[in-house]
Amino acid sequence: MKRAASLILFLLLCITNVYAKIEDGIAFGSYNVPAKERTSLCVPGSQHGWIAFSDSLTVSFSVKENLNIGRFGYICRMLTDNYQPMDILLSPVDNKSRICATADHRYVVQVFDQDEDMSEWRDIYLRIYSRNDSLIFTANGKEVLRVEDRHKRHKARMVFGKVDIPGFITSDVAPMILADLQIRRDARKVASWMLSSQADLRPSRGIDIKAVNPVFSRDLNIYWKKVFSADVPSVTYCCFSPDKSRVFFISEGQIMEFDTHSSSATKRIVSTDIKNSCVLDLFDVLPDGTIVCADAPRGEFIRFNSEKGDWESPVGRTRISTTLHHNSVCAGGKYYQLFGYGQHRYSNTAWIWDPASFETSAVEISGAAPRYLAGAGQRDGKIYVLGGKGNESGRQELGVMLFDSCLEIDPRSMSAQTLWSNPLLKENTVASDLVFVDDGLYALLYNPEIHDSALRLTRFDPLSGEHQNLSDPVPYPFRDITSQARLAFDGSIESFVAAVCYQDDNSANKADVYTLSYPVLPVPGKRSGGLPVWIYLLMTVFAAAILLAAILLFRRKPARDVSGSDIPEITQEPLKPGIYFLGGLHVRDGNGVDIASSFSPTLLQFLAILVLYSAQKGGVSNAKLKSILWPDKTDESFNNNKGVYLRRLRDVLKQIGPITIVQDGSLWRIEEGTDFFDYLVAKKWLEEGDNARILRVASWGPLLPEYQFDWLDPFKAEYTDMILSTLSSIHESGVSPDTSVKIADCRLLFDSLDEDAVRQKCQALITLGRAGTAKSVFERFTVDYQKVMGENFTKDFPSFIKKNSH
Repeated sequence: MKRAASLILFLLLCITNVYAKIEDGIAFGSYNVPAKERTSLCVPGSQHGWIAFSDSLTVSFSVKENLNIGRFGYICRMLTDNYQPMDILLSPVDNKSRICATADHRYVVQVFDQDEDMSEWRDIYLRIYSRNDSLIFTANGKEVLRVEDRHKRHKARMVFGKVDIPGFITSDVAPMILADLQIRRDARKVASWMLSSQADLRPSRGIDIKAVNPVFSRDLNIYWKKVFSADVPSVTYCCFSPDKSRVFFISEGQIMEFDTHSSSATKRIVSTDIKNSCVLDLFDVLPDGTIVCADAPRGEFIRFNSEKGDWESPVGRTRISTTLHHNSVCAGGKYYQLFGYGQHRYSNTAWIWDPASFETSAVEISGAAPRYLAGAGQRDGKIYVLGGKGNESGRQELGVMLFDSCLEIDPRSMSAQTLWSNPLLKENTVASDLVFVDDGLYALLYNPEIHDSALRLTRFDPLSGEHQNLSDPVPYPFRDITSQARLAFDGSIESFVAAVCYQDDNSANKADVYTLSYPVLPVPGKRSGGLPVWIYLLMTVFAAAILLAAILLFRRKPARDVSGSDIPEITQEPLKPGIYFLGGLHVRDGNGVDIASSFSPTLLQFLAILVLYSAQKGGVSNAKLKSILWPDKTDESFNNNKGVYLRRLRDVLKQIGPITIVQDGSLWRIEEGTDFFDYLVAKKWLEEGDNARILRVASWGPLLPEYQFDWLDPFKAEYTDMILSTLSSIHESGVSPDTSVKIADCRLLFDSLDEDAVRQKCQALITLGRAGTAKSVFERFTVDYQKVMGENFTKDFPSFIKKNSH
């Protein structure tokens, strides 16, 4: 009993600590992305919309800046009537970046008196109000502008970040995170948006809001973000600087350096031949930041002279290294090159070298079978190795096996002991780096038998080996010596960094960098996607309380059957190949791997248009495609773009199954393979009218909830109406309380504030004799209501559940 209670307390403390580190808000694309990809947030969201007020308009929000990206830019432009906008800027004042305001574009007012820490959250309050026939503009109580104005009515609109309004255009976006936006006009109630997820971008108090290119901060803890991609001239290998803030991509004839803090890249042309085809991945960075080609087996160490921009000498090696796909670990001031493959042999040799003198020694690792494609890292002076491919003899002709163990190596004796095994490693190998963070051991796993593989970040318990898959996968075309994947953790920005070198299907060499904020959360399933973090925490606390109560009552009450209606059914994300639009986008290839991240926004829209128009109108015409995707293109340019995207889409669909796109008359449509699309299956089942199948379809959730396109809105509305009206018809026909609960749960997937659905669920639970559960459902609803609407729910539980309560 005590152990169980202690475990629950530990779980709650850990989860509370993790979620405390996760920020809400929109991270604005600024100078770290091209101008067309920068973020804009408009209030109101409609192109010609305004907020009307008579006496006053107050706007407040929280903001923090990332000065590593840039030190100038527009935070907000507030347009009022026909006056010049009041601009809130990140601007240099006395050689320091300050948050300032200006409205006449002649004088600048500093919003804060003291030296503010730009890396911390700051609250900004903007107010426009009438007094004595004047209109006064203030920022945090400081007057910015006063103009004579006797009008009784005024109008305003705000744009945060990039502005596309004619006459006020700017792409100079401050590198910021924006959260907790609130607007009060006159004496009306406050409209508010937490800006924590796409679901927050809904109208509030009659004011709509629109975001373009938003990146939600919490998503940075869930999804890898590609921050760099480049074509490189040859097979390329990479390594990290000692502080993990920079990635060096080393090619024949050039070195590319990418800084993860500033999102900037520099390229140096190199004249000395380093022979990547021979040295392969023998690159490290010394403690002083010098890149070195460390061929320890030959005792050859060639440094890159950053002042001259060239290698100190050419490589003497003429044959491929015998340590292909080895591991390199720096521990105790020395570098260890472990394992590897070459000349038909697997190795379990450790080449140890001193970065100060380049003295080298070699020793066989006792207790560790020869291998390559393993992961390695160090903690507290010990070296740890995870997985790998090889065999006990080290001879390739005797076959190869996947090792499923974690080894601990003592550098003093170079002897290994097995700590634990994990069956996940029987099918996957590990990218070369292991990273230890406070809450576990992190590694990138992938299937080496698949060319179009993917890297999955996995967290292991260092003591037991239990694992948890995290985040979305990183695409990784694995082709033996042309591929390399590295993982690092940059503590200064609390982010993981993944660097990938590979060849694409056209044998072109590529280099990519991805980042992922710590702590890392699993990708939410269909039922949990898009919920605010506080709901996850509330659910965890609630579940822990139930578990503790069950433990306390276990010996007091006899066991009884528990109906599944107490707990909403969680629809598991399908693993079979298919394209899933309902509840959130997933695209699974023939191996069950989610490849949705390989879709660009345009390619995704192209696919969605084909699917939805095929279902609704029998297909889509060229004219409609052009008007949606390429309205500004000439007919010739449109046809070229359409051809390119058709080829790309067909190539992707081949990975899923026999799906064909055909032109039937003047319409393009999906023909063969409609069963691979959950939306098309759902439409079919809804039309057939089988109640069990309808409930199953409804449990899949709304159509593409995370995407907002003007052309998509009618399809989403039509599908939602079809689901809700069908569920209402089933309920009105007379169903059991259990089924009534399931119907309510489905309705709440489409609108978490559906009062009728909450009431329906509570009433059904009470009928089942579960009044306590009904009360908990109501309490969770009121908390959610207050969070979203900015006001308390007005009814108490008894009045809410009355049969005719409306």
